[in-house]
Amino acid sequence: MVQRHIIIGDVHGMSEELALLMSDVRPTSKDIVVFVGDLVDKGPDSAGVVRWLEKWQRMLALTWLLLKATMKKNIGDSAGT
Repeated sequence: MVQRHIIIGDVHGMSEELALLMSDVRPTSKDIVVFVGDLVDKGPDSAGVVRWLEKWQRMLALTWLLLKATMKKNIGDSAGT
């Protein structure tokens, strides 16, 4: 049975901040962690974010989902102008 759904948005390669957040949240193998938006890019340590996900997957058999949620249109574009 799933204990919690933990939803995290736009990590952007910020591995240290992700590690701090997850140390506060303390996910277990009963939780589902959902990442929305960008995991990598812009931040200083995209590779570290990927390593973190691999590590937690091995340690806890953590269930995590990645959802692409990038909408980069200008308001003018959506209005057809």
